[in-house]
Amino acid sequence: MIRHRSAFGGVGFPMTTPGAALHSGRGRAAFRAASLPGTVDEVHPGGWQDTGRDIMRRTYTVLAWIIAAGVFVQAAAIAFGFAGMAGYVQGGGVVDKALVESQTAGNFTGELGFPIHAIVGGMVIPFAALALVVVSFLVRVPGARKWAAIVLGLVVVQAMLGYSITDLPYLGLIHGANALAVLLSSVQAARLVARAEARPTDSTVTASASV
Repeated sequence: MIRHRSAFGGVGFPMTTPGAALHSGRGRAAFRAASLPGTVDEVHPGGWQDTGRDIMRRTYTVLAWIIAAGVFVQAAAIAFGFAGMAGYVQGGGVVDKALVESQTAGNFTGELGFPIHAIVGGMVIPFAALALVVVSFLVRVPGARKWAAIVLGLVVVQAMLGYSITDLPYLGLIHGANALAVLLSSVQAARLVARAEARPTDSTVTASASV
């Protein structure tokens, strides 16, 4: 550090040479910031916490779409199964308890649709709905927990109706209608993250208003 002598002969304010500024702690920090523009904070402004939150949001969306796709698979599989069974009966085949309990898929075309319907409805969709509820606590998106709980509740009702439909055939009406409710609620849950990301934040609105 040197002192600058004014034109009037007095000693003025101190001046710092470039070398001294560079060797100081504050100077080194400024030099590194200027030399390294692509820092981690610029690439990930929120750090690893925001990165993990983004992963959870993507997981939440994928799980919701899996449930919606599962409803489509169930509908297609059961229609395929009953269509094949109708053709089998019209051709002279007999569908009885022995055939149903045979656990085979080669008796008639479309018989494979029944086990697919049972596996997707009894395992894939329930596990995905349960995982959706768990992930909903980590995404921090408005309405995520609510819609995950709604999806899980409807899936539980759907499974109960499916297992009781043979004793009370009229429950099939509710079973089919509830499937549409599962589909619509899962689609709503899947779109929550995109809507939350598209919605302007409070800081953005404040900055726009100040300009």
